[in-house]
Amino acid sequence: IINPSEYAWDRYQQEIIPGILKADDDFLTYFQKNGYEFSFEEVLNQTICEKPIVFLLGKQDQVVGFEDSLQLAPYLPNSSYSILNSAGHTIQIDQAFLVMAHLQDFLKKHKTSPSL
Repeated sequence: IINPSEYAWDRYQQEIIPGILKADDDFLTYFQKNGYEFSFEEVLNQTICEKPIVFLLGKQDQVVGFEDSLQLAPYLPNSSYSILNSAGHTIQIDQAFLVMAHLQDFLKKHKTSPSL
């Protein structure tokens, strides 16, 4: 039997820490001071995308949040959204089995889809 805390810590060390160690602190500081928006974001947010998309969102994500993603729904008619409780910014660790199930379902449905 796997200890959930051990499993989460092992995944965190393998998936998150390497990115933190490689982060460009000067760039991140600049990005945080000057905002996260692209110059073309208004046009991008009004562009219709017909491709199938799956959004897996952590309800307790304090970095990104999930509400903003829901505002994209009118522009993404073939999208599906799942908001997973007990999941934060590391949703793939917090709810590993649910994330895998959703992704497997999405890939199964669109495996032979020429639209991907």
